[in-house]
Amino acid sequence: MLKKILLFVSVFLLAACSTSEESVPVMEEEKTTQSESVESETEESVTEELSKDYSQFTSIEELLTATIQEFGLNPEAVSVAYYNYQTDTDFFYNERSPMLVGSVTKVGVARLYADLIADGVMSFETELPYSDALFEEGAGPVTNGEKKASYPLYELFYNSLALSDNTAFNMLFSYYQQIYGNVQESLLNLSGLSFDQAEYTTNNMADAQMILNILLPVATEDKYSYILTSLSGNTEAEYFKKYVQEGMFTKYGSIGGSLHDSGIYMEDGEPVYALVVLTNGQGNVDEFLATMNLRMNEWGKFQQQNTQTD
Repeated sequence: MLKKILLFVSVFLLAACSTSEESVPVMEEEKTTQSESVESETEESVTEELSKDYSQFTSIEELLTATIQEFGLNPEAVSVAYYNYQTDTDFFYNERSPMLVGSVTKVGVARLYADLIADGVMSFETELPYSDALFEEGAGPVTNGEKKASYPLYELFYNSLALSDNTAFNMLFSYYQQIYGNVQESLLNLSGLSFDQAEYTTNNMADAQMILNILLPVATEDKYSYILTSLSGNTEAEYFKKYVQEGMFTKYGSIGGSLHDSGIYMEDGEPVYALVVLTNGQGNVDEFLATMNLRMNEWGKFQQQNTQTD
């Protein structure tokens, strides 16, 4: 039943958005390849050969520390949370350091609505009202298209997650806040973590482990499958997706001079790992984020190769 709903939603979304200035991309599995430009060892495409000699590292922490040093970043201003679905192992680094995380929380808000849909409280066709007070300049057809009195949830999902449409997200945030309760508190509860610091009560404050916990079920629970469908519409080869495009489902966040990324990597329809990297006031970290995901991706492949040869 859910697959039929998702198929209907995807087709209807394309038709509904065809009159806007920007049409929604076709939601099918991406066929893009790795970047072919080579500026350094980390800019090589991910093939069966790894771009780095990982035998020099005895742990994932050594790999991370070396990469932070390589890019000249402040170690205390970087937070990492990683989980490998296949080996049921995780890795954390400064994971409980609260930061403003920007659009990274859009996945969490989508989960809140997906739970309501699964509980029968709402449906993908439920219309949310628009008002000019919710308008925010930026990308996306809701922001830049001719305004409607209301928009269905599936359209707001897709535009918020795939196209980072802030107006679409503001509609989701505002409606939930008015009807169902405080969004920030709901996201904190969704993560299943405890929070002792008052900083977390401010909207958009989160930490790497909180974002990871919110992200993990998206790849494993059927009720969140349309979130993955929406994330697949992000076709920009940047940040986590610069070097690992195929199978990468991501949502980045940029706010106050800080840049973050979060994502799930899948192979053959099965989740392999989830990764969250947050940075705080470190300037241009585009290449750092891209390199970190490449190396975490290849580290897993390296570990798997070693296990097979032992």
